[in-house]
Formats: sequence, structure tokens, C-alpha cells
Amino acid sequence: MSKKNEIIVIGDYTVTQLEKLSEEFQTIFVNKTDDLRSLSAASRKNIKGVAFKGHRPLEFDAASFDLLPELRIISNFGVGYDGIDIQEAIRRGIKITNTPDVLNDDVADVAIGMLIALSRNFLNGVNWIKSGEWGKSGEMALNRTVSGKKAGIVGLGRIGCAIAHRLSGFKMNIHYYSRSEKSSAKDWKFHNDPVSLAEEVDFLFIALVGGQETSQFVSKEV
Repeated sequence: MSKKNEIIVIGDYTVTQLEKLSEEFQTIFVNKTDDLRSLSAASRKNIKGVAFKGHRPLEFDAASFDLLPELRIISNFGVGYDGIDIQEAIRRGIKITNTPDVLNDDVADVAIGMLIALSRNFLNGVNWIKSGEWGKSGEMALNRTVSGKKAGIVGLGRIGCAIAHRLSGFKMNIHYYSRSEKSSAKDWKFHNDPVSLAEEVDFLFIALVGGQETSQFVSKEV
């Protein structure tokens, strides 16, 4: 029987997922990347992979790579790899994997839900009823419709496109900012910068990747 490859497991996996990992690999569990330092060099020297699952980005820099000299792959059971030093991984020949697209629809659905809740003032409406204010003061003031309004999207990637297609169902006029004009978005208005986009729309969605590239991208002017 061949020896199982050793991997580091980080994150909140289900019991079933952990059982599956243990069937395939020799697993060592840690809570976060910094905890690798508490492992002995002997424990770390044969680690071939890192399996990560979590809502916060996995932070993995050059010093973290140094702790695992035989590392070959980091697998993120989720979308993105914002906290990983990709250039350092490439230099060392380490593969980085994630699961793009699996959450596109869910994120877009939530964005539309937030749009409706904001424009119709749902939260205050619920509190208006719960507090008994409705009985004392009557109905709340009317709120805004989203139908026919202008919607702007900063970042027309997978999620941005999913949001735009949903907004089209409300007969909204779609405007967007992206690094380049999209040939697949001919019915939507392209803007060269996010400021001009924000000036022209009624509602603004931010659908950018995370990381240093987009840090503070949404400026005071926007």
C-alpha cells in the first residue's frame, strides 16, 4: 500500500468532507497559516499540499512558503485567492486552485435582494410594523421603484454580468465600468472611469476582485 501524501487542512470543513480528505491524505489540522510555525520542522518537511476552506482569504506569503519546502499545491475550497502571493507561488512552481463560478448566482441574487430592500425601505418597514408604529402613525411614506432606473456596475466580470442580467429583468438601464469595453455588452453603456459612471446612475454595484489591485478603488469622488 502506497503512503498517503501529507497535507495541511485549514478551515471549517464538514464531517463528511474531513472524512473524505482523511481517506485520500495524511492530514494535519491547523486553524490558520500562522499556526504552521508551531509545527516541528519534521512535521512540515513532507507536506505536499494545503487544503483551505473559509470565508476570509487564506494569507500565504513567501515566509509561509518557506515553512513548507515540499509544498506542491494550495487548494481553496471557495472562490478567489486574494491573500496568496501568486508571484511567489509561480516562482516556486506551486499550483494554486480555487472554485470560480460556484457562487456567481448566489452573490448576484443577494445583490438584487439588497437593491429591492434598499429602494423599498424594507428594513424600516418591518420595524415600523413590529414596533406598533403602523397602528399609531399609519402607513409609511411611499418609496422608490427600481423599474426603469439607471444601474451602474463597477467590474463586469462573472458576478458583474450575472447582476446585470438580473437588472435587465427590471427594465433598468445598465451602465458599467471595466478595464475594457465588452463586446458581449453592446446593450449596456460603457464608462471609462467609475466616477463618470457613478454620476450618471441611480444605483451603484461594486463587483470587483479583492486584493491590492482594487484597494481603495471606490474613492471619495465615487
